[in-house]
Amino acid sequence: MATLTKFNQLRSDLAKIATVDEAKGIRDKAEAMRVYYAQVKGGLEMQNNCAEIKIRAERRAGELLKAMEKHKGGRPSGNRSHDATGLGDLGLNKSQSSRWQATASVPHKVFEGHIAKVKAAGDRELTSTG
Repeated sequence: MATLTKFNQLRSDLAKIATVDEAKGIRDKAEAMRVYYAQVKGGLEMQNNCAEIKIRAERRAGELLKAMEKHKGGRPSGNRSHDATGLGDLGLNKSQSSRWQATASVPHKVFEGHIAKVKAAGDRELTSTG
């Protein structure tokens, strides 16, 4: 029962994501729950529900990353510090950032259609590569 409560909380938290860090936190928790349901054979439906939360959190993170000022790289000139945040500061690597931004670029109708189609079929795992 506690797992179901945690699942419902994650679903609710999706709507409140305001930072990449928040999106990553929800994404990581949803992935942990997805793996748990796979290990205990909790059913493909619950695995896919967790995967949906994970993918939606990745999409939101991608939207936020696209809107951020890009890190210039290199060393700041002189002794001045700079405000640009690097991917490492966010706990991300370049591959994650790229994938999540690509997911965010998928048109809303296509994105929602894919999720609905996979979940309705009920015979395969919902993945972010789909």
